[in-house]
Amino acid sequence: MEKTILNDQYCLCQRVFSDVDYGDIVVINTAKEGEEEHRIIKRVIAKGGDRVLFMRTEDNEKVDLYICRNGETTFSLAEEPYIAEDMIPDGKNTAHSVFTHISVVRYIPILGTDINDLNGEVKKAIRIVEDNHVFVLGDNRNVSKDSRSEYGTFDFGQIIAKLLYII
Repeated sequence: MEKTILNDQYCLCQRVFSDVDYGDIVVINTAKEGEEEHRIIKRVIAKGGDRVLFMRTEDNEKVDLYICRNGETTFSLAEEPYIAEDMIPDGKNTAHSVFTHISVVRYIPILGTDINDLNGEVKKAIRIVEDNHVFVLGDNRNVSKDSRSEYGTFDFGQIIAKLLYII
């Protein structure tokens, strides 16, 4: 979560909460049943019923995030002033692969296009977030292990706290 939260910083978190919203930073227990608790801190990007799409930019140098919120019919380019740097495709990322569970499609103009009219390549790459789940990303996108890579989406029950303040 660098740029937003740095190593050795303290955070004030709320353990009891009723809901999380877009942009909230949450603490998640990633341990599977029988494993020791393992916590990560990530930002909520999408919730149940939302559609997420990663697409290369027209020049093929970066990756943009598009979101179609639950109940909407078109994608919007995500505005994310908090990320550390633009996302780059795995082939150009020297740190490591981050798109291991998510497809990245080549650039196709989609803004304003109804989701039912998108071509097959794009439709296959769309990730629909399950009900009662969240899709999370780290703010340091080119090295973050999050919903794009090894974790996938998280059930609300795995969220153990919501960040209130960075001290």
